[in-house]
Amino acid sequence: MEIIYFSEIPPSFAPSIVALGQFDGMHIGHKALIKETVLQAKSKGLLPSVFTFSSPAHKGMPTLLPKKELYKQMEEMGIERVFEAEFTHISYMSPETFVCEFLLAFCHAERVVCGYNFRFGKKAVGDAKELQRLMASHGKSAYVLPPVLLGETPVSSTEVRLALSEGNVGKATALLGEPYALFGEITHGKALGRTLDFPTLNIPIKSDFLVPKKGVYISKSKIGEKTYPSITNIGQRPTVDVGGEINCETFLLCANGDFYGAYARVDLLHFIRPEKAFSSTEELKTQIEQDVAQAKAYFHIKE
Repeated sequence: MEIIYFSEIPPSFAPSIVALGQFDGMHIGHKALIKETVLQAKSKGLLPSVFTFSSPAHKGMPTLLPKKELYKQMEEMGIERVFEAEFTHISYMSPETFVCEFLLAFCHAERVVCGYNFRFGKKAVGDAKELQRLMASHGKSAYVLPPVLLGETPVSSTEVRLALSEGNVGKATALLGEPYALFGEITHGKALGRTLDFPTLNIPIKSDFLVPKKGVYISKSKIGEKTYPSITNIGQRPTVDVGGEINCETFLLCANGDFYGAYARVDLLHFIRPEKAFSSTEELKTQIEQDVAQAKAYFHIKE
């Protein structure tokens, strides 16, 4: 998949159909938008493309999915090109300028696909209907995707963030179409879990990424080509490491070994309990044993 960064010099390539959105994650609404774009690209002989921002458009809005994983999913769905721009390079444009100088001159868009609530232009004055009007005035077209609903509520990244902040990973899974996952390279921690006979794999959570509700989750962890049943703690380890950084610590239920430096995906499947400071490490160890037993029952793992 080709990534094209916005510049003053328009590139030269075949006409495209472009999916428009922030794509700060990949929920079922995003997936429907991309699926529609790829289908229309095949029927109209256009290059299936996406436009998104290099960094979050709204400061302080935590990211749901690393860019590497976002683009991997897009490519697997059939997207062949991504147009990427900094928000500040686009936000000053009027709706007309955005369409003419960016979509038409830079992206060579014959057609665009957007959600029903798409906004664009300086101070977000343009909406989906305005986009259709402007594209049509230049002999092009815009397709507006109706809302994708979960029950009666439109699916959105805001709903995903809310579900995860409450530890409601079941709802998050329904919104995303798959379990919410944390990604990253396994690093050396402080070996505190090892002292409790529960050695963990540590994945630091970057400051600009969403932190689900702090606590213990039943999870599954993919390392390389293998997937392991696991249990994951997200938090600051208040019993043994007061004031520590927020971290994702995962204990593999049926495996051990040296995984340091490996890239891992940790899917959150079920919230067990919130983070808690225990009066002693022995009390903590007893609780972890109970958490592990609950996770093994979830996976039907016999002792």
